[in-house]
Amino acid sequence: MEQIINLLTKGVSDKAAATVEIIFMLTVSFIIGAAMIWFYHKIQKMILNRKIDELNEDLLLYQDECKRYKSEKDKINFSYKLLTEDNNKLMVEYKLLKKENEKLKEQIQTERQKPMMSIGHHKEEIKRLNAINEKLENEAKDLNKQIQKLKNDNDYVKDQERKIREDIIEEKQKYIEEVRSTKHDFQMEKQRYSGELKEARQNLQKLRVEREKVVKELDLALLNNQILKSENEKIKFQSNQKIIETGRKKLEAKEDEFEKKKRLLLDSIGKASISEKEDLKQIRGIGPFIEKKLHQIGVYTIKQVANFKKEDITRATDLIKYFPGRIERDEWVFQAKELMRVMDKNLELIKKFE
Repeated sequence: MEQIINLLTKGVSDKAAATVEIIFMLTVSFIIGAAMIWFYHKIQKMILNRKIDELNEDLLLYQDECKRYKSEKDKINFSYKLLTEDNNKLMVEYKLLKKENEKLKEQIQTERQKPMMSIGHHKEEIKRLNAINEKLENEAKDLNKQIQKLKNDNDYVKDQERKIREDIIEEKQKYIEEVRSTKHDFQMEKQRYSGELKEARQNLQKLRVEREKVVKELDLALLNNQILKSENEKIKFQSNQKIIETGRKKLEAKEDEFEKKKRLLLDSIGKASISEKEDLKQIRGIGPFIEKKLHQIGVYTIKQVANFKKEDITRATDLIKYFPGRIERDEWVFQAKELMRVMDKNLELIKKFE
């Protein structure tokens, strides 16, 4: 972050840098705050969605349970229907047997009213009728037992159906309460979220106002900075012009002094052209670099070096920027005169042999 601020404030004044830093920090704070609010509400929304998913899962389980109860109820109703049909059939049979029993009783009554037949015949008929009557009574008892069983089964079915209805109503009421509670919590979270969002918007508006204020101050600071830069550039330009003028004058003065010293030196030791150039490195202490320097000030021949006087040595030392006293220690003048003497002897010898 410090590197970013340094990059933004590079080349600006301290006041403008401070303004840029404040704007940058406000912007970063606003972004971080907005991100935190968004992240918080995202988490709350995820939690609510998870609760809703759990309630939906419970609803699905409840619906499956209702379907199971409904299936069981259908099975019980089907069994009850079958039992009712069986009961109806038994009731029809019972009625038929009852009618048949009544007919037999009427026959017995009729037979009793008839004249007396043989005792054996009547005994056999009585036995037969008693057997039939006993059989009918046993069948009637069985039918009564079956009817009682059907009634008991019917009561059991009704009791099971009542329990199932009560369980369904209880589960439905429980689910409705949970849905109401969830809706209430969701409404509360929504209201709280709306309040926080409203507060965040107000803070955002305040930050925007502050940002506009800071931007205006920054623009003013940048304008002042631009004016100061222009004045600074103007002052720098004037200062550079003065420095250049002073340097030029000093350079001209140095050049005039250099030319003056060079002219005085050459007037003293004699002038020579580049076509008369000789190898000055024959003199010990003069190397290629010093020879080049001597050429620059117009010293091309050994004779000119031999003509050096004390003031000429001082001028030459100053002109070629050489170590003071070095020319005297290396005995340039003596060596040059000796070389001149040797060169003159060689010339005499050559003329003699010619």
